[in-house]
Amino acid sequence: MIRFIVIAAIAFGVSACKQKEEQQTESKPGPTTKAPTKPVAAKPTDSPPKSLKGHMRDHFQKVRDVQIAVVHNDLDAAKQAAKWIAEHKGHDSIEEWYGHIEVMRDAATNLQAADDIPTAAKLAATLAGQCASCHESLTAIATFEWTEKPKPVAGDIKSHMAMHMWGAERLWEGIVGPSDSHWLDGAEAFANDPLHAGEIKKGEKVPKDVADLALKIHQLGAAAKSLETTDERVALYGEMLATCAGCHAKTRK
Repeated sequence: MIRFIVIAAIAFGVSACKQKEEQQTESKPGPTTKAPTKPVAAKPTDSPPKSLKGHMRDHFQKVRDVQIAVVHNDLDAAKQAAKWIAEHKGHDSIEEWYGHIEVMRDAATNLQAADDIPTAAKLAATLAGQCASCHESLTAIATFEWTEKPKPVAGDIKSHMAMHMWGAERLWEGIVGPSDSHWLDGAEAFANDPLHAGEIKKGEKVPKDVADLALKIHQLGAAAKSLETTDERVALYGEMLATCAGCHAKTRK
């Protein structure tokens, strides 16, 4: 779970810009910023958040809510969280990030129109990727509170799913951060043994369609270890979210 977002580079830049503007007010009246070379999203007119940290915390929680809803095969909940992202105002402190926010709003708007979970899963991963893109362009640092890795219990479906949930969180943090260490920890959590007989229902064999999805999710986990670029990770994460949702839809009937 995200507890706080440290945006050291941004905070320093904003402070420096304010000091510079104060120093130049008397000698150089008028605007102190150049017109952007590329189109940026128009700023909504509602009041800005009280703090940049609070804004980022709310924003990332909603992106996280989208991916959690998708994993649980809840398209309506995913659309509701996406609606907040599409309509939420950006923070006025950093004009440079409005281009990234526009892309996020487009993805969130498209997610609201999604007809199925696979489409929503791809767009949920796109949202996380845009978070990473914005952080990298602004040299921001996102920090997360570490959660201890669950201990596996052989033959226990709850233990198996707890490991997957932990892994999904680390993969998401790996993209959003961005963080190679979190991404690799998440990949490793999915690269363990797939479901075994009796783990869903005691004494029963795992149905073939469920076994195929379980095998796929572990194969995706193994493949994730070798991915280095954000685009590659976003594409795989979207496929992984859709696969998780498909498996849950079959096992929770």
